[in-house]
Amino acid sequence: MTTLRRLAVLVAAHDRRDKTVACMHALQIAAGRLPGWDWQVFLADDGSADGTARAARAVIGERLHVLRGDGTWFWAASMAVAESAASSWRPDALLWLNDDVELEPHALELLLAEQERLPAASVVAGAVSARSTGEVTYAGFVRRHRSPLKLTDVAPAGAARRIDTFTGNVVLVSRAACEAVGPLDGGFSHAYADIDYGLRATAAGVSVVLAGACVGHCEANPVRSVIYDSRVPLRQRWRAAMNRRGIPWASQRRLYRRHGGPAWPVLYAASYLRVLVPPRAPATASSPRATDDAGPDGVVVPR
Repeated sequence: MTTLRRLAVLVAAHDRRDKTVACMHALQIAAGRLPGWDWQVFLADDGSADGTARAARAVIGERLHVLRGDGTWFWAASMAVAESAASSWRPDALLWLNDDVELEPHALELLLAEQERLPAASVVAGAVSARSTGEVTYAGFVRRHRSPLKLTDVAPAGAARRIDTFTGNVVLVSRAACEAVGPLDGGFSHAYADIDYGLRATAAGVSVVLAGACVGHCEANPVRSVIYDSRVPLRQRWRAAMNRRGIPWASQRRLYRRHGGPAWPVLYAASYLRVLVPPRAPATASSPRATDDAGPDGVVVPR
């Protein structure tokens, strides 16, 4: 009797029932095309009041495991909780999946095929595009500066491309990569856990690539920067920066100290100097978990 390989799907959700349900429907179709694989969904429902978990179970059934939060987990902690719960199942691979992504039917086949061509310790990020325009909305990054948040976008180009890190919308992580990198860091206040994981994986010698084609759809959330908008009063900019969805001290320090090298204190301080003395032109950015805080000059900020 052939032993099925195991795929654990990690999802963070909060009061987006309709989007979460659409995500689960698309996942079910994509996972149904994987002979030889068993799959389970570990849904961290962070205090939803709209029946998200119940609606997701109506789609997924007994494959769904719900971890209930009180509304204080946000994205990083939610995904860390889901990963911890999934570890007891001993999966062969993890799939990070944002609940506002609708996978293409071939998505998991493509990601797993890409992973088969890589060393055992590998991470394959999947780009997503806007259904309304076809434009790539979230994908991967290469690092262009000592600052861990100055990154250049990388889009699919027909074949897998090496990247340094990624947004966490659709990411396939092998068991060997999990062992080499360690768990998602739920200590970030909201975001950065995806950027951090990619940088940690790269530093550990794990193969990190972007799949050659988009694997799903996710609309962009363009937001006008409050933090870096010189037209906004300083007090308001600083309040936004200190919000857990902004660039709070602890999360910012955690990322810069880990990935900024010997000069991290200078880079860390400079990230706040830009709040005090922002560029004249307001910045915009797109992010699946963003609110109103986007950085200038290609600086990636929390989602």
